Amino acid sequence: MNSIKIFFILLMTGTSISAQVAINTDNSAPDPSSMLDVKSVSRGFLVPRMTQAQRNAITNPATGLTIFQTDIISGLYFNAGTPAVPSWKLVGSNTGQWINNGSNIYYNLGFVGIGTTTPEATLSVANTSLSGIATAGSFQIGPSGTYNLVSDNNEVQARNNGAASTLYLQYWGGDINACASGGAALFNGPVVMYNNLTAYGRIGIKISPNYDLDINSTSYTASNVYSPYNGGTASQVIAGGTTTGTWAFYAYATTLGYAAYFSGNVYCTGSYLPSDEKLKANIQPMEKSLEKVMQLDVMTYDFKASEFPEMNLPHDKQNGFTAQNLENVFPELVKLNPAKKEQPVDFKAVNYTGLIPVLTKAIQEQQALIEKMQLKIDELEQTIRIK
Repeated sequence: MNSIKIFFILLMTGTSISAQVAINTDNSAPDPSSMLDVKSVSRGFLVPRMTQAQRNAITNPATGLTIFQTDIISGLYFNAGTPAVPSWKLVGSNTGQWINNGSNIYYNLGFVGIGTTTPEATLSVANTSLSGIATAGSFQIGPSGTYNLVSDNNEVQARNNGAASTLYLQYWGGDINACASGGAALFNGPVVMYNNLTAYGRIGIKISPNYDLDINSTSYTASNVYSPYNGGTASQVIAGGTTTGTWAFYAYATTLGYAAYFSGNVYCTGSYLPSDEKLKANIQPMEKSLEKVMQLDVMTYDFKASEFPEMNLPHDKQNGFTAQNLENVFPELVKLNPAKKEQPVDFKAVNYTGLIPVLTKAIQEQQALIEKMQLKIDELEQTIRIK
């Protein structure tokens, strides 16, 4: 205790000495490197405590002057500047150090590396199953020499040893939701597909795109584009073309299926079919059309709309033929439509447009018979007049 008494007496009298001072309870000598050596296992060293305003009011604070600030960002502060130009620093928040603020921790300068001693981006994460390459100011996952993921202010890219790589979203399934401003764009549902986007704004699904939207399906049982039923009056697909020689909607298919399938009524203001003679071969006159037409059974009927709701069949009275009857006479005008996901029943369809030439020829044959009979009637009438 004598050492403590001597220390406080010297402080109170302002006496200046050039010796080391030890404050302790075991009478141990001070450390040779120190001017003041305070030792305790039950008490701490208490520095002056004040607010930020009180700290800033200190006149000509000495370089290294230390206080504990009690408000704003509390902590131990020291003057890293000069008495004339103070620069108060929070201990633990200098350049190269992290700053603690309540439950937050942040860093102002340099790069942060997790799993690497040479970070190449603001945050670099290495030694993971995914890895990346980055430029300064971007975000990277993984080292530069293998697979990696990198992003900057407006893009995300997958890389492999400095070259482009494939980026998958939900590769093993699951939903993907993406909303544009105001929620105008939404993508939702299990996704297993690969896309190609070009610098020309083209999108390709399972194909390198040659058109604005290019879709290629390798399975004959799969639908390329599926738009589910929806209420209201909005159109599900809108296509427009204003330049001569362009198509608003263009579809083609092989003989294995239809170019288009519509479940419901179709309305159009006009239609054309290719009929140029230079496109045709084996041109032969049609014969016995009237005889064949007489074999057709013209019916009135109702569709089983409630039994097949997914086909959106008409509910009003219909006039026409059965496909089976028409197939017996004109098999080329009937086609089997196999069952599909959105239409789980196979059925036969009729090409009513193809009947127009048949009926035209039947009328011509009937007219020829009428004219022939009329000629005989005229001859009989002439004979009667002579007698």
